[in-house]
Amino acid sequence: MRLYRPILPVCSEEDPFVVMSAGKAPQLSELRLQMGTVWLWNRPVYDPADGGHLRIEMRTLPAGPSIRDMMANAALMIGLARLLQSSMRDLLPSIPFDYCVRNFYRAAEKGLAAKLIWPSTSQSEPEYHSAASILARLLPMLPRQLAEMGFIEADFLPLLDVIQERLDTRQTGAQWQLDQFALLRQSQSPQEALLTMQQIYQRNSLQNVPVAQWELS
Repeated sequence: MRLYRPILPVCSEEDPFVVMSAGKAPQLSELRLQMGTVWLWNRPVYDPADGGHLRIEMRTLPAGPSIRDMMANAALMIGLARLLQSSMRDLLPSIPFDYCVRNFYRAAEKGLAAKLIWPSTSQSEPEYHSAASILARLLPMLPRQLAEMGFIEADFLPLLDVIQERLDTRQTGAQWQLDQFALLRQSQSPQEALLTMQQIYQRNSLQNVPVAQWELS
């Protein structure tokens, strides 16, 4: 957070050291406002609730759009991190940060169809693979990684199935929105189509249906 200058000042009268000496969690209003104006993909968050706690907020997870999708995203991310951990130092020279930035924007634009630069220890030039093909190759390796970390198979295998179904259908939350909006626009105005799409989105999300199973209507 020290890399970013505060945008809005907050002048709290609280003395955090006095509060902590009394055995309580300080509000740290200035810090919390600053954290609310800097939206890193993985950012530290302090919250005074329930005695105070620190957490790492990973913004990729809430993109679910259902709770089951969010859980599946978490299993996928944790499994991939564990899988690549041992080879990360060897792979880094093949994918400088500029390549990572490119991958980020291509993935945001094209989703699972995005052509990403994927590193290997033997390549002499950048290798391009679709996001879907990368995941399809790595996904079968994740059960072992998660099991070795102590996760229970009965918990994580259904979640990995959610990811597999998403790969099979090529339907993500973003792709469903694009397809559903295009379908609704055949009979509705843009404003009406957006409202209807949002209502269907909310209903499916509340029913906790994985996005790969969302139908177009």
